[in-house]
Amino acid sequence: TDAAGRIRAQLPFSTVEVEVLDLASLESVRKFAAAFLARHGTLDALINNAGVSAIPERRETADGIEQILQVNFLGHFLLTSLLMPALRAAAAPRVINVSSRASFLPNAKLTQGETPQLDLQHAGAAYGACQTPVDCPAYSASKMAQLIFTRELQRRLGGESSRVL
Repeated sequence: TDAAGRIRAQLPFSTVEVEVLDLASLESVRKFAAAFLARHGTLDALINNAGVSAIPERRETADGIEQILQVNFLGHFLLTSLLMPALRAAAAPRVINVSSRASFLPNAKLTQGETPQLDLQHAGAAYGACQTPVDCPAYSASKMAQLIFTRELQRRLGGESSRVL
């Protein structure tokens, strides 16, 4: 790809690999993870940053899951889970989950000391209003799910000393 070529041009001694990963397809996520694990024993850093927002109408993936929720959260969750053996094998691995301030909108609440809750039943409502992520309940719910996942992953991997951000 062009990006890989630019990296190679600027850093000629770097190793750049380009792989296809479609978070809207759980099969694609599984194939990517299997291929990665077959080639690499460790993974030093995983940055979950892909996402979609402001889709004007409800869309389901081939997996039958609402698209925003799958791309923004479930795909990352599955990818992280499948790559966990390589992360655990690394000396100082990091997982970085990128979320959004939109996660704190009314349909997704996370406050100090409370159990995180998501209103997924209503998250798919009002798609016609999805002009920006702020207007889109499915987007804010997906980003809140990412925060809850991050909190739980950090807890399971050692609390404050873990490298989950």
